[in-house]
Amino acid sequence: MKILLVKLAFILSLGNPGNNEYSKMHTTESGELNLSKLHQIESLIRKKAGAEFEKSHENSFTLNGYNVYTAVVDRNFGPDIYEESFYDVKNPDNIYKMRLIKNTYGEWELAVLIKENDGVSNYHACFDKFGRMLEDDPWGTHEGYTIEIFDLYRKYRKMYSKKVDLQ
Repeated sequence: MKILLVKLAFILSLGNPGNNEYSKMHTTESGELNLSKLHQIESLIRKKAGAEFEKSHENSFTLNGYNVYTAVVDRNFGPDIYEESFYDVKNPDNIYKMRLIKNTYGEWELAVLIKENDGVSNYHACFDKFGRMLEDDPWGTHEGYTIEIFDLYRKYRKMYSKKVDLQ
């Protein structure tokens, strides 16, 4: 009983240990958290691209009226590219895309595009091998290069679940 009370006090004082990662905010310097999320995105796209990666690295299908595409390109001397997109067959102007690139040095680039009737959201960001966001915009435009990429990714995932998964 004492152990149970101590555990309860610990959880109440520090929060649920299993949910701490989601309560933290992504920042340009929160390397481990950023890397964890980038690995999670890679894993999700790999699963959707096909269970047997070596045999099937591309997967296109229609589900609940949405065309869905996932692909993984694995190169020995270049970047690994993970892509996913979907759009409504009845309204192909509304399109949702995500691209994750990992180069041989362990650096990452994540880009998300959400184009709907009310406008376009398009962010990207680059991270070093430690998960810290690079300050210089690799595209040289200073538009859409932001740590808010993770907020747009969350929005993208919600839309995917709402529109494509429809459970």
